Amino acid sequence: LKSGIYYITGKFCSGDTIHLQINTKEHTPITASAILPDKPIITSLDIDTLCIKGEWFTQLRMGFHNSSDKAYYAIRIIGMEVTKEYTRENIQYIDNNEEPLLNNYSKGNVDFGTSNEYYHHMYIFDNSQIIDNTYILHLNVPYCNYIPCYKVQLFRITHDYYKFLKSINDINNNNLSNYGMSFITPTF
Repeated sequence: LKSGIYYITGKFCSGDTIHLQINTKEHTPITASAILPDKPIITSLDIDTLCIKGEWFTQLRMGFHNSSDKAYYAIRIIGMEVTKEYTRENIQYIDNNEEPLLNNYSKGNVDFGTSNEYYHHMYIFDNSQIIDNTYILHLNVPYCNYIPCYKVQLFRITHDYYKFLKSINDINNNNLSNYGMSFITPTF
């Protein structure tokens, strides 16, 4: 078994069960399966420029329908950077201080050496704090005059993938663990 990324190609729909099995002579078969969750329903998308505590941000407000059952999401923003030298898409950092679903820390966490970064800027959250049928995310990205447009990608992800990403985030954001101390227990 060579190390790497294994995946399935094809056309799939929400509710489909995906199975993957890898067989080698040296090991017993490795299997994985997942049921594809429903796509999130986007209700609105607005953009504005605002100043928060002396810093300028482009705020993208995305409304979406909340699922009645427990749901897990990931969101990221891709900006189209346009300069004289190049035009390229680049994943953007989201300042999550103003969005409760993405802001996972308190002043105590900051004082104890934890941070609130997300693995590969894939910002994850669940719907446990959403009370209404719809919710509007307030996504603040640092203002850049050379980014004229953005793509907002909202994914509904499986519980297992959420736990995997949360575990990576918890480990990477725990600066005290570098010194043999840990207040955070990974969930995966």
